[in-house]
Amino acid sequence: MLPLHLKIPTNMENTNYYVDGSKLFSVTTSGDSSGWKGKSFSIVETDLQAQSQTAAYTLLASDMSGEVLLTPRFKDGKLYFVVPGEQAKGSIGRASTKVAVVEASSGKTVYEGQVAYDGPSNKATTELSQTVLLNLELRS
Repeated sequence: MLPLHLKIPTNMENTNYYVDGSKLFSVTTSGDSSGWKGKSFSIVETDLQAQSQTAAYTLLASDMSGEVLLTPRFKDGKLYFVVPGEQAKGSIGRASTKVAVVEASSGKTVYEGQVAYDGPSNKATTELSQTVLLNLELRS
């Protein structure tokens, strides 16, 4: 087995690594980051067998109509981002929060949608204004 030669980011504390088959994805928070959210994310794809970088791009929160993106979840070659919306006046929640799904190897957005309340429509605004979505649970 050959040693793996990878360039380690200088801000490694803001980098998460995800493996998908023979691909390694490093996802680094940048742009006024706090480690778990940022104005942009730099994604680098490395082919583990060839030991070479095969893709690199940056996702901007502004491209997804947000001020920041939260650190994504990874599943089946896709990155799942929470895009917090505007904070509702006088509440803790963010009623216009969205979720964006991006192909990890290309950066192409394959889904973008508004978080919705699964209940009576007359309670949706109240419930969402008290909801703070910090991450996602992905199920098979």
